[in-house]
Amino acid sequence: MLNLDLSATFLGLTKKLDFPFIRNDQKLSKLWLYNLHYFEDLLSLNASSRRDFHVKLLDRWIDENPVGFGNGWEPFPISLRVPNILKAWQGGLPLQEKHFKSLHAQASFFSNVLENHLLGNHYLVNLKALLFCSVIFDNTRWLKLAVKG
Repeated sequence: MLNLDLSATFLGLTKKLDFPFIRNDQKLSKLWLYNLHYFEDLLSLNASSRRDFHVKLLDRWIDENPVGFGNGWEPFPISLRVPNILKAWQGGLPLQEKHFKSLHAQASFFSNVLENHLLGNHYLVNLKALLFCSVIFDNTRWLKLAVKG
């Protein structure tokens, strides 16, 4: 279990991370909450020094975010999170079968809810993530969706 006194700062606002509750706290802006789900720290300059912490954080995210529920399962956060995790894995983050199953489930879920109604950056990020996932998971359906755009 990950029992640390953590806080995060996004958009100039610092909050204590009271997991799992804060991930869907309606008192905070949607954009601030989305940032909790992006896992951008996995790609930071000194991320390799926190690999064990990152794996524990991923485990906790998987355990506390049931499929299809909450901010983390909206297409845009998935579109940023999944490639970030896979890039970190390519850079040495030790992922296990549990992580790959979750990543596949996330990509599969969001492949059915692409934000083509929004167009712009959301849809472009969706397609880019789907393309990345199609290569990693060797999925021709996702590849066709991404290329067709």
